[in-house]
Amino acid sequence: MLWGQSEIKKAEGNPLTFKRFKPLSESEPVRGLTYQYLENIGVPRWGSGTFRYISAEVANTLDTLISVADGTFVDPSEEPWDTEGRSLLKRHVTKERSSKLIRAFKAQLTDYSCTVCGFSFQRAYGTLGAGFIEAHHTIPIATLTEQTKMSVSDLIAVCSNCHRMLHRSNPPLSMEELQTEIEIAAQQIIPPDAAR
Repeated sequence: MLWGQSEIKKAEGNPLTFKRFKPLSESEPVRGLTYQYLENIGVPRWGSGTFRYISAEVANTLDTLISVADGTFVDPSEEPWDTEGRSLLKRHVTKERSSKLIRAFKAQLTDYSCTVCGFSFQRAYGTLGAGFIEAHHTIPIATLTEQTKMSVSDLIAVCSNCHRMLHRSNPPLSMEELQTEIEIAAQQIIPPDAAR
C-alpha cells in the first residue's frame, strides 16, 4: 500500500489541478505519519480528504494522467465542460467596413453562389437562404488606410466556409489559392466504397 499526497487547487472557472502523488516511505515518517501509525488508527484504504491510502499502481496511473495533462487533470469518465456566458467588456481598434459598399455589391449580384466553391445558400436552404452570401475583400482590410477607396470590384461573393478558409492564413489566401487547396483536398479523399 502507498500513502499518497496531492495538493488539489481549483481557481474559479478553471479545472482542478493536482501535484504529483508522493509515496509515504516505509521507514521514514512523513509529517509524523507512518504506515504503522495509519494502521493503528484504522485509516481505510481510501481515506477522505486530500490524503489517500492508495496502491503504487494507482499512484503511477494518477501520476501519468497528471503529467500528460501538464498538471491539469480531467477525469476521462466525465464529459468535458466549462462555464460560459460571462459578460466581458472589450476595447479594441478595428478597421471600419462600409456597409453601404457591401449592400451595393450584393445588389448588383445576379448569382449568389460562392465564387470559390459554387455553394448556393438558396439551393441548400431554400427560401431561407435566398439572397444570402458574404462579401470578401480581395485587398485585406488590415492593409487599408483611412483614405483608401474601395469599389464593388474589390469584393467577391463567398460562402461562410470559404470566407473563413480565406482568412486562415496571414495574409489571406487569394480565391485561386483556395480553389487549388480544395482541388488538392478533393483528390486525397477516398470514396467510402473504395475504402472497403
